[in-house]
Amino acid sequence: MPTEPKAGTTRFNPWLITIGLAIAILLIVWFVETRPAVVNSDNQAALVMQEAKRLSLTHLEDFDKGIPPTESDKEDLRKAAVDFDSLSDYKPGDIRPWFGAGKCYQALGNDDAAIKRFEDGLNDMAPDQAPVLVDTATEAHYLLSVSLFNKRDYQDALKEVNIAISRLPMVSPIYLSQRASIYVQMSPPRYADALADLVRALKADPHHEKSLRLLKLITMSAQEALDEGLTDFGQKKYKPAIDACNKALAILPENVKLLLLRAACYSEIGQKTLADADKQKLMSRVESELRAGNNEVVVADCTDALSLPVRYPPLLDLRARAYLASGNADQAGKDLAQIRKFAPGYPGLADLEKQLK
Repeated sequence: MPTEPKAGTTRFNPWLITIGLAIAILLIVWFVETRPAVVNSDNQAALVMQEAKRLSLTHLEDFDKGIPPTESDKEDLRKAAVDFDSLSDYKPGDIRPWFGAGKCYQALGNDDAAIKRFEDGLNDMAPDQAPVLVDTATEAHYLLSVSLFNKRDYQDALKEVNIAISRLPMVSPIYLSQRASIYVQMSPPRYADALADLVRALKADPHHEKSLRLLKLITMSAQEALDEGLTDFGQKKYKPAIDACNKALAILPENVKLLLLRAACYSEIGQKTLADADKQKLMSRVESELRAGNNEVVVADCTDALSLPVRYPPLLDLRARAYLASGNADQAGKDLAQIRKFAPGYPGLADLEKQLK
């Protein structure tokens, strides 16, 4: 027959004791595995570095290719980060362990930890460093920019990628596309600067995927605004059309078609000065291309703008001159015929006729 416990005594549940011991053991194992080892010799440092690289290198290469780490990969990366951390304490002034740990944490999605490692490594560097460490520091500035971007700290992200770009003796599409991404996210967006970087990036590598994707995204935004402006213009909603053109011109500030459409809107609401300013800007753009001998660009820009429901004889004139410079007198003659038909009093008509004779 069971007996009641004596007054003042506590009855222990053996299952609770077992669970408590299991949790304690797991915590001890976790602490041992995640606590950086104390490295106190060059031989030990070499072994720890070798293990850190073994655990992380393949996963980091996959991450750079856009392949997210699996749970198993993440476990390796966590262990590698701990190893890199232990090495950063052993050799002050060497940025490489900080860099390795920061990149592991970045792949793990822990941008706060990555930012701390990159910043500590850069701050820990001695003034005079071997070229390999200087190159690593340059890459660290870029990766720091990426983590800051992920945290939406665009100003500091821009500062860091600018340092990386200024220190690299060649054009890097990776760095330039990173800066372009930052420009797009800033308030207000700096689309013109972003496009300039993407043009440089694609000149260096015409197949750079991130630059191509970002360029497509930007131009799609401009096209959507243009379509909106054209719809409003067709419905004689000139002020909303101007607003739409403004959005698109913030992305493509020298686009001839957009400038001509906005000029037409300004003319419709009696804003002649603003209309003339847009016309002068688009003409300067096309004339500069013509003087530079970029005849295909002139033809493409004029053709695009002339697709609008707006007649503007100076663009027919410039396209005809570009055709002539390219040896295409037939197309130039067709543009001349258009000017004669719709603008017989056009001031440049006689000069164009003379050139076509």
